Parts: sequence; structure tokens; C-alpha cells
Amino acid sequence: MGLASCKPERDAERQNRQIESQIRMENQANKRKVKMLLLGISDSGKSTIVKQMRFFKNSRLVDKQNTYCRVNYLDGFNETEVVNAIFVIRNNIIDAFKNISNIILHSDINVHPDEKECF
Repeated sequence: MGLASCKPERDAERQNRQIESQIRMENQANKRKVKMLLLGISDSGKSTIVKQMRFFKNSRLVDKQNTYCRVNYLDGFNETEVVNAIFVIRNNIIDAFKNISNIILHSDINVHPDEKECF
């Protein structure tokens, strides 16, 4: 009755060691994760930040039609999505510059007359 360990106890100890080892590995992996809480009103760019982070993860710089851009097909972006994103980003930049120009032209900001023709 008793001093010798029986087989079920050895199996349980082995299984316990495996579980403990797995827990330690998961804890090590979780230490490297960064969690972020993005707060803001609607259309403030929360989704855009997440998409950009996903885009740059494991991406590489390639030359597409004489334009260097980061392309990442591993994280769910295919070539069509990349081309569409480039198009949208360029249009957003153009729209932003147009808006800035209109604000400068129609506001009380002092601009030299030679520079006004740029707007």
C-alpha cells in the first residue's frame, strides 16, 4: 500500500509537465504582444491605423510601375487590394492639398501675391 508510484500517477505527472511547459511558452509569446486601444470619433482613422499596421507587418519594399511601395501578400492583401489602396491614398493626398489651397485662398491668411498663383 504504497510507496511505489503506479502507472496512472506517472502519466498524470508527464501530462502535467507538458501542460505547464505549454503554459510557459504561451506566456512568453504573450509578453511579446502589444495590445492597443484605439479611441476616437467615427471617421477619425482607427480602422486605417489597423489596416496600415497589418499592411506593414512582414511587408517588403518593391518597385511597382516605377513607384516604390510596400507589398504584403502574406497577411491577406492581394495585388488588386494593394493597387486600390495606392489609388485611394494618392486621391486622398490630392484632395487634402486642394482643401488646403481653398482654405488659404478664401481665408485671411497673408500670402504674397506671387505665391497666390500657386494656389
